[in-house]
This record gives sequence, structure tokens and C-alpha cells, in this order.
Amino acid sequence: MKISLVDDTSHAVRARGEVRATREMPLPFDCSVAPDATLDGPDCNDSTFLIQPILNEGDAVEIRFKLADGSFTDWQPVPVILEKEVVPDFNGPGCSCTKLNGTAKPVTVPSVAQL
Repeated sequence: MKISLVDDTSHAVRARGEVRATREMPLPFDCSVAPDATLDGPDCNDSTFLIQPILNEGDAVEIRFKLADGSFTDWQPVPVILEKEVVPDFNGPGCSCTKLNGTAKPVTVPSVAQL
């Protein structure tokens, strides 16, 4: 699932922070001009990064942003549209699997967290 970071006018912006999905540990991201290569998180390209959570009905994706003083904003929901996909014979002949694919709407970064 791609997550795009934007300002109030829908223009791409740079920010740092963490993203998490239900039942998963927070994952750091760094969409700055010179990202921290030591972070174990997704690569950021043009203020967009990719996460691959395993989603179930009712799951949520949340994001928070790192501020200049090192603290974080509160967690906020990432607007996600879930679509079901049936994968025929995923578990063997005649045994299909239904999975959920998530599409995230762009996330507005608070002005205090924009780089």
C-alpha cells in the first residue's frame, strides 16, 4: 500500500515519523531530503512510501509524525479503502483464498511536522 504525504493544498511534502497497522509494530519512515539510512523502514520516493501490512476486516492503519524537538504528533488514522480479491487455488486445487488489498488516500502532514 502506497502512502503519500501532502500539505493542506494536496502538494507533496517531506516528513519523518512512524506508521503502523493493527497488530504490527510501528515502522519508521524518513521522507526528508537526506533520509537516515540506518532506519529499518521503507524507502521514500517523492514523499511516497510503500508498506505491506496484512489487513483483515476492521483493521486500521495509523501514522504519526516526528517534530523538530524529537517528539511525535498523536497517532492519526490513514484513510484506507479495502477491496477483496479472491485468489483461485491459492491453498491448492479448489481451495481459493480471499485477501484484502488496501489503497490509502493521501495523508495530510501537519505544518509543524513538515520538513
